[in-house]
Amino acid sequence: MKIRTLAVLLALFTAGAVHAQGGIKPGLWETRIVRMLVNGEDMVPQTIAAWERLKKSQTSIPPEQRKKMEALLTQGSGDPLTRPMCISADMAARDHVMIPRPPRAECESPKLTRSGNHINFEMVCKQDGRDLTGKGEVVFAGDQVTTKMETVGTNAAGARQNMVVETRMKFLRSDCGQVLPLNQSGGEAPAKPGTKK
Repeated sequence: MKIRTLAVLLALFTAGAVHAQGGIKPGLWETRIVRMLVNGEDMVPQTIAAWERLKKSQTSIPPEQRKKMEALLTQGSGDPLTRPMCISADMAARDHVMIPRPPRAECESPKLTRSGNHINFEMVCKQDGRDLTGKGEVVFAGDQVTTKMETVGTNAAGARQNMVVETRMKFLRSDCGQVLPLNQSGGEAPAKPGTKK
């Protein structure tokens, strides 16, 4: 699998924040992909294999290109399946819950249903001019948040594409250090005009 295609898939879990009754702590969180299926094919082993190939080929890749690829895949975490994520006090005060959004997609505000520490969601998006639908669940458990999401759409060739991604967020500490809050780093997707955030 090409590195760039892999990076687009990984971008799914650099979540956009949407308003909901969440109860998430401000501070530094670690987000990890635990499952990623594309049309039933497990992409986690391919992701790890691509990362290992990149590390082994470091001597043959120009230093500048290598740094760009490493940053694209790991965002400084050293692990292609893990990302640091900073939740600002402002975001936490507004009870934001992290719901992944497809890269380059314009999405309507998700429909949310809450039951205890579970939030079920459904969303309708446009991605590169094509329709895309998504549904999933967010589960809060103290210092851990699990998100499962399934999207259905079409790829650039017009073929149906189904993707399932499961991520786990783990609270690390209240100080984010050098990591910018999600709503300042470009990770929080803007709502479409006329939709609530």
